[in-house]
Amino acid sequence: MFVDSPSDLVGKSVGFMVKILNCRGLPNKYADMYCTYIIYLEEKETRTKTVSETSNPDFNHSKKFAFPVATQQLMDHLKNGNLTIKVMGKQRVRRSAMPRINGLTTKDMLKSDRAVFSKTANLMNGFQMNGRVVDPQKQSIIVELLLMKKTQARLQQKVDAVRKLVKEAENISKVRVSTSLLKEVLQANTQEQADTIIRKISDDPDGDNDGPGSSNSSSVCVLL
Repeated sequence: MFVDSPSDLVGKSVGFMVKILNCRGLPNKYADMYCTYIIYLEEKETRTKTVSETSNPDFNHSKKFAFPVATQQLMDHLKNGNLTIKVMGKQRVRRSAMPRINGLTTKDMLKSDRAVFSKTANLMNGFQMNGRVVDPQKQSIIVELLLMKKTQARLQQKVDAVRKLVKEAENISKVRVSTSLLKEVLQANTQEQADTIIRKISDDPDGDNDGPGSSNSSSVCVLL
């Protein structure tokens, strides 16, 4: 029977089938996989069969649901609601994660775990270094400040090198400096490297006598 609107099914018998054929590409760390879902107002979950030893389980599940008298609430749910399907599984325990000491009881293993968790919590609150308690948050701020200080010093070195380049150009009455020379100065890692590059300013091909149409001219910075 075909209807123009789901509301036309109110008061009539409605049935449908849910199919879950398979899952593909699941993590191989899980075993005993299955799916569960709840239809409409049902209280109990519907569960597929359990599949193991594969990352591509085939459930081949199908189940019919019938409602002898459909209500408007049911129609609204089928039209606007959704069906949530949960894929469940049991995580495999890696052999490397198994206790290496034989004879440990469950109580001993839990006690060992609590000790590890306690140490982790203590690290969050602070840890001992050279006989004093170090706050990890303060330590993180100190590291960030040191990095900022180092970056600022590096930028200041570049600014000083450019100032020195400008002063050297003024000393030899040079009003144009090639961008390639300026780039070399900015990329210098040390002040000594920058000084060596600045001394080449007298040999800079973009001299004052080079016109815009010169064959060996390049981009230049004009010093005002």
